[in-house]
Amino acid sequence: MVSISSWSKKEIIIHKLRHHIHSAATEFAISPEIVGGIILDELQRRGFKDDWEEIIARIFPRLVYWANWSIGVAQFKPKTAELVYSELLDDYPRPVAIVRSLLDDALSCRLVAAYCRYIINLWKPVYPQAENTNIDQNGARLLGTLYSLEATGTWGVNDNPIFNDRGEGIVSSMPKIRQLIQD
Repeated sequence: MVSISSWSKKEIIIHKLRHHIHSAATEFAISPEIVGGIILDELQRRGFKDDWEEIIARIFPRLVYWANWSIGVAQFKPKTAELVYSELLDDYPRPVAIVRSLLDDALSCRLVAAYCRYIINLWKPVYPQAENTNIDQNGARLLGTLYSLEATGTWGVNDNPIFNDRGEGIVSSMPKIRQLIQD
């Protein structure tokens, strides 16, 4: 039995999402700790503005789609979701449905995992370590770094990526994530 009394609200959210995190990670063959670590990182960065943008997204989803705001538990942008849907997922929703999918926690977990798989597939030919997303591996650092930037990074796909503080922070949170996503 896991004791949650010492966990923060954000950590409790990760624990509540654990089944969605595991399912998404399994579907796209990546570490569940990286999916949980990315979502926890996004939750820790949330602010008042993000809360308002989500309220607006529920009322005016088309506006949020065109403004391309990061929304939902994973702070995913509609244009990035569009890329993921077109590259890796069978369904391709209309703009309003894309925004609504970003507000759905289960679908957000799936989009995080799918986007990580997209990044791995993009980088693997020149940086084979991208495939290794286990704790304390460079693939996890790469995914943590690129999730906050874009799939190609600042310098494009290359065989010597530079990891940023977010990538390192996500990797350092992965042991805690392992605890949070246990049953």
